[in-house]
Amino acid sequence: MQKNMKKSTGISEAKAILEKYKEGKTNLEARIVEEEKAWRLQMWQGKDEETGITPSSSAYMWNAVVNKHADMMDNYPIPAFLPREESDKKEAELLSDIVPTILERADFEETYSSALWYKLKHGTSCYGVFWDPEADGGIGDISVNNIDLLRIFWDPTVSDIQKSPNLFICAAVDTEALKAEYPDAGITGERVSLTEYEKDDNVDRSNQSLVVDWYYKKKVDGKSVLHFCKFTGETVLYSSEDDPRYKKRGYYDHGLYPVVLDTLYPEEDQVTGYGVISVTRDTQSYIDCLDALLMNYTKKATNPRWFKKKDVGINESEFSDWSKPFVSVAGDIGEERFRQITLNPVSGIYQSLLDRKINELKETIGNRDVNSGGTMSGVTSGAAIATLQEAGNKTSRDAIKTSYRAYVKVIRMVIELIRQFYTTERTFRIVKANEGEKFVSYSNKGIALQDIKDRDGKTMKDQKGAPLKRQPVFDISVKAQKTNPYSKLSQNETAGNLYKMGIFNPDNAKQAMIMLSMMDFEGKDEIMSKVSAGEKNEEEIKKLQDEIKNLKGFIATLRGGKMNNEKLEMSNGAGRSSAATAPLVKGGTKGNPVAVATKGAEKAALNSYGRTLVDRANNVREE
Repeated sequence: MQKNMKKSTGISEAKAILEKYKEGKTNLEARIVEEEKAWRLQMWQGKDEETGITPSSSAYMWNAVVNKHADMMDNYPIPAFLPREESDKKEAELLSDIVPTILERADFEETYSSALWYKLKHGTSCYGVFWDPEADGGIGDISVNNIDLLRIFWDPTVSDIQKSPNLFICAAVDTEALKAEYPDAGITGERVSLTEYEKDDNVDRSNQSLVVDWYYKKKVDGKSVLHFCKFTGETVLYSSEDDPRYKKRGYYDHGLYPVVLDTLYPEEDQVTGYGVISVTRDTQSYIDCLDALLMNYTKKATNPRWFKKKDVGINESEFSDWSKPFVSVAGDIGEERFRQITLNPVSGIYQSLLDRKINELKETIGNRDVNSGGTMSGVTSGAAIATLQEAGNKTSRDAIKTSYRAYVKVIRMVIELIRQFYTTERTFRIVKANEGEKFVSYSNKGIALQDIKDRDGKTMKDQKGAPLKRQPVFDISVKAQKTNPYSKLSQNETAGNLYKMGIFNPDNAKQAMIMLSMMDFEGKDEIMSKVSAGEKNEEEIKKLQDEIKNLKGFIATLRGGKMNNEKLEMSNGAGRSSAATAPLVKGGTKGNPVAVATKGAEKAALNSYGRTLVDRANNVREE
């Protein structure tokens, strides 16, 4: 990145806008901080005002978030690119191989997992899709990060973050490291003024400075372009408007803010939404209070107190010490002088109320026992367990779909960064199941702007004589990478059942295709393709058998004799392999007109594959 430091009057205006945006996020940031405390099981600070008891935080709400996260990671997405034009088919296949490799290099799985945690806890996660010019030894590469909502600011009046006039992403950076990176900037350090999470230890940020990445849109030659400015205090560290490479075109060619939001439960007219903790927090607090009251009563019931008259001669220290088998007394002891304080048994209605609240939380968030791995009595089949889990996963599937929609936007930004910055070829190692590894060189040449050709291969031009251009565009399909063991068991059982039904028998291909078209399971298209291919292979084999039978009859006629029925049956039965390899013409062909004619007849009656077999057999015989 070109470093063009300078003082700028526009920075003061940008800082004023940033402060205004911060004020519009005050309530959101306070909620996020409180939800993070609840996630850490620190929802209760001190005694409950109504009961006077300090409840302990149970983990039902925590468990709901963990199980949702596990469901979503079981369906980790993989992109597949579909061309909109036939000429882009090869490029789509390359991108389907290369983009997952780029994401793997960028540790996207870890980023995706972090984003899901944030989404489930706080309702909205934010992906940042950037070009890192210093990555890969200075060549540069794509970086995808999870951005904390406490560090990003937008116009609070918009419901789509792309419609915000400005976007700020803030970070606390070590001041000395900043001075070392920008030695000529004259950095004095600016106090970090960001909302912080409550932590167990005190965090000292006195040695850090606030660095702001400011993105804004403006019109250049009638076109909306995106510009980027990095500053700290009043010092500009970089500005794309002052960089000749980006002054007119903008920092990113796609013209979008390099962020994608993924919302769990949306709020009307808001950029962000709310998450699992917001939905279940009140129910969790009732569970904790009821549980605390029952536990407190249980402690009292199991640690009884006693009424004792003052003149009762009991050694109290020995009485309260359970390690001593004998207690010294003086005089008579009766219930009038020494009696246990009894507590009434707790009514079962309170335990029922606690159980009802626990079930309410599970039902509200869709975290039933079967989703956590529990099963009903007698259910042991992998397919049955998978079916029960899928039936109870409606809310998870809906959340996964919203994540997939955000994922598609991330992939589109990745494609645009490849189109803009992959100007030199890079090598990728592609590993596919059953295909081994291969190395592919790739650049943006295949997806850059291209001339539109007519039928004669000439470049088409507009009315002004400028060449017409097209930009390859791809549709993105998302496939889930299933890792749930019960899903794998279910698929294995499905495959076994299909085998038992004779689906893979070529004789049943037509009926099998009808049945498969009515079914829905993972990998159905691949199975249908193989069944169809098996049917075609069987037809080719039968056709070849008929050709061989006709050929043998024709050869027998040329020789003036006929083959008996036993030899014909052998050609279709056990003797098929021996008949295919036996020489069809005995003796050499040189100087033998009958033999030459016979050989020509053999080849004429066969297709190309059959003729190849005959030639090979005769060559072996002649040798």
